[in-house]
Amino acid sequence: MNRRLLLFDEINSGTVSKLIEKINEINNHDDEQVLKVVGHQRLPITLAINSPGGNVTDGFALVGAIESSETPIHTVAMGLVASMSLLIFLSGHKRFVHNLAIFMYHDMNGCTWGTLTERMRRQKEDTRWMKMYDDYVISKTKIRQEQLDQIKGTVNEWYIYADEALSLGLAESELVRC
Repeated sequence: MNRRLLLFDEINSGTVSKLIEKINEINNHDDEQVLKVVGHQRLPITLAINSPGGNVTDGFALVGAIESSETPIHTVAMGLVASMSLLIFLSGHKRFVHNLAIFMYHDMNGCTWGTLTERMRRQKEDTRWMKMYDDYVISKTKIRQEQLDQIKGTVNEWYIYADEALSLGLAESELVRC
């Protein structure tokens, strides 16, 4: 069974649903093996990521699937791991970075239209989603809220290279083999 998955596209319902389906398929297979074979060890799933990010709620869905997977999922940063794909990367049970990988954190962006009341409601939700995003980053790394606030107040986009990603706790180790 192939346990190597790729996320080399934008985060949207199409890319996420295919990955969640494959994660569930592997977990179901492993569940059957645990019942059949005494001492069966679940082999990890490897999710290689090179993505510019995308839809927040679709990304949250994939993070949930990865976190709830009984079969361990190892995430591997291969190229650009930006925006929502950063959160997906951080959800891995083990996290590896290729020496040429680049991470990017930024303040959430989007566009709203409608009445003033509708736009104010949307802004309230966007603020809540950004807090959820930041809280997740903080819980999985050595990054502090003050650092994230400083980025949002100045450059808006924070590019993090492999060596810095290791020191900030984004990844556990450099990639040896994918």
